[in-house]
Amino acid sequence: MSSNIEIKAHVSAPENLMQKVKQLCGHHDDLLLQKDIFYRLQSYRIKLRNVNGTSELIIYKRDNSTEPKQSSYLRIPIAFPEYTHKILNAILGTRGIIEKKRTLFFYENTRIHVDEVQKLGNFLEFEVVLNNNETASEGIAIANELMRCLEIKHEDLVAESYIDLLESIS
Repeated sequence: MSSNIEIKAHVSAPENLMQKVKQLCGHHDDLLLQKDIFYRLQSYRIKLRNVNGTSELIIYKRDNSTEPKQSSYLRIPIAFPEYTHKILNAILGTRGIIEKKRTLFFYENTRIHVDEVQKLGNFLEFEVVLNNNETASEGIAIANELMRCLEIKHEDLVAESYIDLLESIS
């Protein structure tokens, strides 16, 4: 499995954050329209993601923590998402659906997401992709430095995944 270090934070002023991210990363960004269908699974999280018409299955494991945290994941391209959904729903059951507009930026080995999530609001995520020779500690240091650069406050950090947050308000 691949590994990265993640953070998620609430964003109260998305326009200001977007300016800071563009200053850090440059103006190159991608708009991704994402729909994630989450399924019920005990020890891992599993979702069928559609991004701008392309689907993949993502299986991952990470703790809920407001601190930068390690996530282990596997991404599998899916050619027939409708059938994959039917199979996963029949076997595992559907947990819920998250729809979002994601603006994606890259800073060195970090994916920076500025997300507008239906029913939940605006968020920032980092995914510091760990290379084979990088340790989790090195990735955490990068995430902490990016939080400092973008002025992300500790009280804005979110421990839960979007599906957890959605379930908590339902």
